[in-house]
Amino acid sequence: MSGKLPIIGKVEHHAAQLGALGHPVRLATLRYVVQAGHEGAAAGAIQAHVDMPASTLSHHLKRLVDAGIIRSRGEGTYHYYSAAYDALRRLTDYLWEDPVCAAMIGRSRTRRASRSPACGKSGTRCARGARPAPAGGMDARMILRAESQDLPAVLALLAETQLPTAGVAENFDTFFVVDDGNRIVACAGLELHGDAALVRSLAVAANMRCTGIGTTLLRRALYEAAECPLGAYALTTTAEAYLARFGFERVPRGFVPQALFESRELQDACPGTALVMKWRPSR
Repeated sequence: MSGKLPIIGKVEHHAAQLGALGHPVRLATLRYVVQAGHEGAAAGAIQAHVDMPASTLSHHLKRLVDAGIIRSRGEGTYHYYSAAYDALRRLTDYLWEDPVCAAMIGRSRTRRASRSPACGKSGTRCARGARPAPAGGMDARMILRAESQDLPAVLALLAETQLPTAGVAENFDTFFVVDDGNRIVACAGLELHGDAALVRSLAVAANMRCTGIGTTLLRRALYEAAECPLGAYALTTTAEAYLARFGFERVPRGFVPQALFESRELQDACPGTALVMKWRPSR
């Protein structure tokens, strides 16, 4: 799937995927193969996990494969099933989007066409979903995965908010942006190193603060970081109280996973006095 489905086709596609997950056995199966990693799990191991006859399980596996949620492969006499991570990513991206309004897509295309080249190519995001107008008069606001053409605008926003820019370009594929139809007004990013994540670069344009955008972006980033076995961390000199609202707690630098020291933020981009905080999600 390219992900560029018409609006109605996208809704029907994701509805079918969610329908395939609407059974306890299939949901348990998906969780099991996701936890098994990219290599997946053998059919026998899945059968033992869900405690079900092979003939019955095969029906559930076929439903998940047909929905594009998991993939199957044969190796000799064994069958293995693995999660279709790209499809699951598109599904979760869709669930995190605000409802799509077809009328606003055309309006967003018109407005984005007038954006300066430094802020990105015009019209590239319209097919990914425009947003209804929130309170405050913005229309077509979008929370999206960052694309390469967004980098100059994000770097400018970080400079404006006096946040480090070192290491942003190298990790830009795990950044998110908010687009109000004219420009990037907020961003947040993750650095993924080994089994740990570093939450960074949460920035909101001055005229968009106190609108809830920062909270939404942070929650979106933490949703992704929840899959990291060693957890998510953040560095801050000014936002300790703010991060604490989301479950972050101060920890000594010695508690930081060694892999995270590959980040420029931990090497030299942030001052040595910056606090280290670890996210402890509520269960």
